[in-house]
Amino acid sequence: MGGRPHHLGTRARQECFVKPIRRGLIPAAGIAVVAILLSACGGPVAASSAVIVGEQAVANTTLDNYVSDLHRALNQPVDQADFEAMQAALNRLILENLIDQSSAKLGIVITDADIQAAIATAEASLGGHDQLLAVLLESQIPPSAINNAFRLSLTLEKMGPVLVPGTDTKAQQQAVYDYVFQLAAEIGVTPNPRYGTWDAAQLTLGALPSDLSTPVSK
Repeated sequence: MGGRPHHLGTRARQECFVKPIRRGLIPAAGIAVVAILLSACGGPVAASSAVIVGEQAVANTTLDNYVSDLHRALNQPVDQADFEAMQAALNRLILENLIDQSSAKLGIVITDADIQAAIATAEASLGGHDQLLAVLLESQIPPSAINNAFRLSLTLEKMGPVLVPGTDTKAQQQAVYDYVFQLAAEIGVTPNPRYGTWDAAQLTLGALPSDLSTPVSK
């Protein structure tokens, strides 16, 4: 479970970033800052859980609701969420959980007022709430997850200066990556096999286990 954290910059790792929202809408060090190498260790996953991150479970219902909200917002049939869509959503939820646990250890707090101020700034930049929703949907973020998306961005913006104060953006991004990498290795991340296995080399959920022939479907 050890090993050195990989540095940012390769194409494979970039693809595992939380898909960035259009530049300028949220802090620059935000959503596109961290690729997380998740450890495959951890305890067994309950049938009701999509993934276990340390001692915290992300419920199947949380994942289902996220994907259903996204499909409704895109005017797509809710019952046609495919395996790839479920994996992409679960990757986002895993990263969100790891960032939340990292920020808690660092004592970083993002208030509702912080989030609403950031959203208001983005709406003003784009020309309104509907325009913001459209941009977020391009990044596969449903309306129900807007607050969480901005909270994650603001959290990442604060983590860098806490970890390596007085350094440039690149150094801060690397410090955030290293910190979350170490936390993931320390606490373990175990996805439900129905959603695939964790591909550490590509930093993303991968193929189903060989003993599970049919992917999860809605």
